[in-house]
Amino acid sequence: MKQMMELDQKEFTRWVEDHPPLKALGISHSACDCPIARYLWETRQAHFYVYPDHCRDGGHASYELPAWATGFIMRIDGGLTKCRRSIFQDEALCALKLLSKESDG
Repeated sequence: MKQMMELDQKEFTRWVEDHPPLKALGISHSACDCPIARYLWETRQAHFYVYPDHCRDGGHASYELPAWATGFIMRIDGGLTKCRRSIFQDEALCALKLLSKESDG
């Protein structure tokens, strides 16, 4: 069984909100350059490879992602399309807002 990655949605949202709006937060469909991977690098100074349902650290330990993070990645990656593109603050905040509405009922 994988360990659960400690990843707080409110802290991630604050990081997104504090990010310059016209500077990309990350790249979709990029395990090492997606917004969550960049967040982990900036806050933990460690490389993580982030996938829709788990992530791996540089030593290849595997961690389960919280449900909100999986939902965020699925929204950002756009389902089955594999087109890489820059993700900016407005899109990330919209995805996070939709996830909050879904979890509220």
